[in-house]
Amino acid sequence: MQMTNEELKQQHIDRILKAVRYEPSDRTALSVEGAVVLGRHADPSFLPGDIVVRPEWAMDRVIEGAIKIDADAIRPFEYPVGVVIGAGSRIKVPGKQLPMESYWQIEEVNFMKPEHYDYIIEHGYAEFEKNFVNPNYDPDYWEELEKFFPMGDIFVEKLKSTPVPEPLMHICMVEFTTGAIAMGRGFSNFLIDLRRYPEKVMKATELMWQHTRPFVLEQLRANPMTITTFLCRCDQDALSLAAFEKYIWPFYEMLDELVSSINKDIIHHIHIDGNYTKHTELFKHLRPKHTVLMFDGMADAEKMADTLTKHEICFMGGLNPAMLTLGTPDDVYNYCMKLKRLYGPGLILGAGCCFPPDTKIENLEAMRSAANDSV
Repeated sequence: MQMTNEELKQQHIDRILKAVRYEPSDRTALSVEGAVVLGRHADPSFLPGDIVVRPEWAMDRVIEGAIKIDADAIRPFEYPVGVVIGAGSRIKVPGKQLPMESYWQIEEVNFMKPEHYDYIIEHGYAEFEKNFVNPNYDPDYWEELEKFFPMGDIFVEKLKSTPVPEPLMHICMVEFTTGAIAMGRGFSNFLIDLRRYPEKVMKATELMWQHTRPFVLEQLRANPMTITTFLCRCDQDALSLAAFEKYIWPFYEMLDELVSSINKDIIHHIHIDGNYTKHTELFKHLRPKHTVLMFDGMADAEKMADTLTKHEICFMGGLNPAMLTLGTPDDVYNYCMKLKRLYGPGLILGAGCCFPPDTKIENLEAMRSAANDSV
């Protein structure tokens, strides 16, 4: 008997939840983080610029692609302006500043000076944002931002009548390694500042956190299934483990405790960019069966497996983008099967960070085959 859309939707959600909880499932969960590759899977004529120029048409193709590949999770609609919210950066998008076949490009604007740490400490982050961050956005930023949230609502509404679940893994917040302080200062300068005057940097970032905390609490009190944060630009190639543990990690511990204090059932999904292999001993202290670490393929999945599986921390992603664009279906399939052997039921197959727009469709299909096959 054929399953209804609601039954299929629940099956997808159950696969994700079982992976997070390290419970056996009918197959390995599959998350496809990439609107362009899903759109291309549905319609080969799909271009990145379609997301900007004809967004509702693009939404329909993304949903078709998700159904076709039998994805258990996808992202919210990827309207480009979303990637620079809170960062004070500019963005060039296909269909406007770039050709339709190009992908969006972020231009970091290094507007922040060392004395701005004192300004934040004296006047607060809201004043800094108003007077120094906001003036750096593109002229049409605010107009595009007004479209961004309604676009997300339209996408969710379209999903309701399909077997594709609402995006599960992405209720996002800005942290200081990806926010306006680090990006406005320029990341190399930011790392130097951490060594030159760490007290000022930490006080300023603490004030930024206090500024965003009400928004975080509002999200948590809505009882989402997951909440997403980002761990970027502070890996073992950028900071020593000691510096990371002193300056960066306390934020994630604090946030994990905050999530647990509001609702112990909320899953903390951390999008990780970079090589954090040496940080595994810190990751094991996150909440078991309530944490998803999404890796981008830079960390050593094999070295982390014993600790993460022992402490029941779900591993997501891990496929290097180069493999998806340049590798063969056999390369992709074999690596997926390796991850399945390493992480067992605590695995969500997916790309590192996101699927490149030029991912080979046959490599996407190879991932689905691996998700369905037994080890």
